[in-house]
Amino acid sequence: TQCVLTVDKKVCFPGLEIFRTKGEVQEAFKSEFLHNLSILEGELKGKIYFGGDTFGLVDITFAPFISWFETFENLGGFKIHLEEKFPNIWAWQKTCLERESVKKALPLSEKL
Repeated sequence: TQCVLTVDKKVCFPGLEIFRTKGEVQEAFKSEFLHNLSILEGELKGKIYFGGDTFGLVDITFAPFISWFETFENLGGFKIHLEEKFPNIWAWQKTCLERESVKKALPLSEKL
C-alpha cells in the first residue's frame, strides 16, 4: 500500500539523513520527515490502526519508529511534537505500546 511505501521511503530515509547531514541539507530532511508524518497522520484519522480496527502490515512497518522519534529529536536538534501536531500518530503509538508483541520488539529510546 501507499502507507508502507511512505514509511519505508518517506520516513525512514529522511529520518536517517537527519543524522548524517548538517545545515541546510539537514533542515530540508527535517521538513520532509515532518511533511511525510502529516501524510501518515491523515491516514490514521478516525482509525485505531492504519487498517482500521486491525493491527496490520502498515502498523508492523511503522511501529519501530515509536522508539526512534526521541532519537530523531535529540540527534537532529528539533521537536516533532507528536502529541500536539500529530495526535492520531500519538494515539496510535500509545495503542501499539499496549500490545505485548510491540513492547517486546521495541528497543528503549535511550539505547538507540
